[in-house]
Formats: sequence, structure tokens, C-alpha cells
Amino acid sequence: MPRPRLLLIALAAAAGLLALAAVVLFGLVRLSWFERQAEQRLSSTLGWPTRIGDLSIAYYPLPRIEADRIVLPAADGVGATPLVEVEHLSLTLPWRTLAGRGEHLARLELRGPRLHLAEDAGGRRNWDGLAEKVARLGGEGPAAFSIGEVEVTEGGVDYASPVDGSWRIAGIQLSARDVIPGEPFDVELRLGGESGGQTFHLSLAGRAMLDPDRDVYAADELTLDGWVGGEDLPLAGIEWDGAIDAVHVDLGAGLATLRGAQARTLGVELAGEASLATGEQSSIPSFALRSGSFSPRAVASALGRPLPDTTDPAALTHARFDATGSWTEDALTISRVEGELDDSRFSGEATWPAGEAPPRFRLVLDRLDLDRYLPPAAGPDNTPQAAIEGLRESLQELDLEAAVSIGEARAAGIVARQLTIRLEPVRAEPAD
Repeated sequence: MPRPRLLLIALAAAAGLLALAAVVLFGLVRLSWFERQAEQRLSSTLGWPTRIGDLSIAYYPLPRIEADRIVLPAADGVGATPLVEVEHLSLTLPWRTLAGRGEHLARLELRGPRLHLAEDAGGRRNWDGLAEKVARLGGEGPAAFSIGEVEVTEGGVDYASPVDGSWRIAGIQLSARDVIPGEPFDVELRLGGESGGQTFHLSLAGRAMLDPDRDVYAADELTLDGWVGGEDLPLAGIEWDGAIDAVHVDLGAGLATLRGAQARTLGVELAGEASLATGEQSSIPSFALRSGSFSPRAVASALGRPLPDTTDPAALTHARFDATGSWTEDALTISRVEGELDDSRFSGEATWPAGEAPPRFRLVLDRLDLDRYLPPAAGPDNTPQAAIEGLRESLQELDLEAAVSIGEARAAGIVARQLTIRLEPVRAEPAD
């Protein structure tokens, strides 16, 4: 028999055997026995019990593994709701990965991944232990995986605790391209959620970087827009958009930084930076924030809390500020603020305690024309004392604790120097 013909017969036989093996495997993966084997293998790999509803394999145009209804239960004794649920998982692999040459995925697709986080009154969490097990999957040595495309749709994360309350993120959509450890890649993210009676939406696009070997994660050239509404916010909610030059998180050093943040909302343009240092005792975010010129009266009206009418309609229509501060679970603290209010310059500090306690302010103004800020009914003829009391009554409606020091106060043609106005918060009358 001629050699070429023998070679063709051998190739045809090999192709037939491969086709037969593919058909047999195609049928086997639909058997419950094969699914149980896959569950056991995945559970052993994760070190966490895992259930798979349906499993299938396809070969054209590239090998593809698909699984439906993947479930990871919660840690023992912490609630009956599963920790992780995935409606559909699809992995597309190049032939070289299937042959053991590399750890590249052509495409990873997740539909309906949901993470249900819960903590009981005793402080036990339903995810205790899982993060450590997943971290060990990478093995020793540098991370070598790569993914051509990542698509996540209909995702969600929720958290419930009898101590800390609850929040929920839903409708998560994520797409990324050319994900390689230590290299920047394009990413887009959309999500919505609710927390503390408020609802929010967020869209984000830019570049991200993951470096699990150094525990460093970053993003840059981000553009964002969003909306928040509910509770005491206006009926139409508040829209905003912005950009961030860079975000850098170094878990090994316990440091996170945000640079070049810009935002626009309610007619106010903001810019700032922030950092978070994690120590043994606590984590305290610090920030610096600057604004462009804006109208406090317009902002207050947009928030549904209009400022009191004043004799001069142009009062409270120009302001800007430059502030630094920190944010803890107890309070938002402005340690330094400087700026302008109409034709006055000011400096001071402020604190917004958590809960229902009123804000506390201390402001120092270089000068203030009190007549401008009196109620319109006060009229032009007024004594300095009446002007001060009128201003105090107007500001008292804001329900805050404050001390306002004025270097030069003008009222009814009289100049008073080193004047201090103190405000006490409005106290609700006790119920009978």
C-alpha cells in the first residue's frame, strides 16, 4: 500500500477516534454521575462544599465548559442562605490550555453571580475561612493566569447583620479585556444598590491593574457618573458625574490612596484627594477637598432644605471652600476649612457626629454685613442688637450647634468688633 495512502488512513482513524471520544464525553457530562464527580473535584479544590446543577462541554469553535446553578453553602452554623449562588458559568479555553500549556482563559462568563454575606449576633460570619482557601488556589510562585474576556451580568452582593444593619448591591454588570496580573486592562462596571433607606446607581469606566503577588491593586483614568435618592433627599434624587486620576491600594503596606478626584453635582465642582492607613487599632480615612465657586442657596434648595430669606436677595449666593478632615465610624470631622462666603472670608472646623446628634461648627469670619442676612421683614431701621438676634433666629432653623466669631460686624450703620454669635440645636419637646 502506498505510504501516502497509509498515512491518510491513519489520520482518518485518529480523527474518528477523537470524534468518538468527543461524542462519548459529550454524553457522559450530562450524566448525574459525572456531575457528582465534578462537584467532588471542585469541593476538594476549593476546600469548601460545592453543588453543581447541570454541566456540559462543547468543542466548537474552542473548548467550552458550562455549568448551571452553582451553590456554595454558608459556613457551618451561620444562616441557611447559601453564601454564593451562580446561575450560569461558562469557561472558554484555548487548545493549548486544555493541553496543559499555560493557564489562559479565552473567555470567562458569569450570569447571576450572587454573594450573600451575613453576620450573626455573636460575630460569626458566613464567609469565615473561604477567603483563605481561595487565596491558596494560586499556589506557589508568581501568578501566571490570564483571561481574554470577562463578562459578568445580573450580579449581586448583599449583607445582613443584627448589629450593623443591611445593604444590597444589585444589577452588577462588569466587562474587562486582556486581564493579566501586573498589567493594566480596560474595565467597565455598572451597578445599583440600596443602604440605609437610600438607593444609588453607579457607572464606571477606565483601566485597572491586579497584582496578587505583591498584594497591590490599582485603577486610573476613571470616569464615573451616578445617582442617589431616597430618605431625606429630593424626590428626583441627586445626579453627579466625575473622574479619578488614580486609585492605588497596597494591602501589604496597609495603605490606600486616591488622587485627582473631581466631581460635579448640584452646581458645585469639587476636587480632592484621600488616603486610608490601616493600623493595628483602627482605619482612619483622611481627605482634602476643594470646591469651585457655588451658590449655597441654590444647593440648599436643590436638597429640599431652602435657606431662610434675607433682606439682600444676593446674600448666600457665592461661596467656595478648601477643607481637610477625616471620617470615622463616630463622626465626619473637618479639622480645617477656609473659604469665602459672599464678601466675607472665613476659617474654622466642623464635626458631623454619627446618629441623630446635631452638627457642631466653629467659624471665624473677617467681616460680615449683618443687614444683608436679616429676614426681609426686619426693615432697614435696626439696632445692632436686633440685627444679631434676627440673624441668630434665622440660623437657628438650621438645627446645629455653632459658635460664629466675626472680626468686624456691620449693622444699622454701626460697626461692632470681635462679635461672637452662639447657636444651640433645636431640641424636640419630650412626649407627654
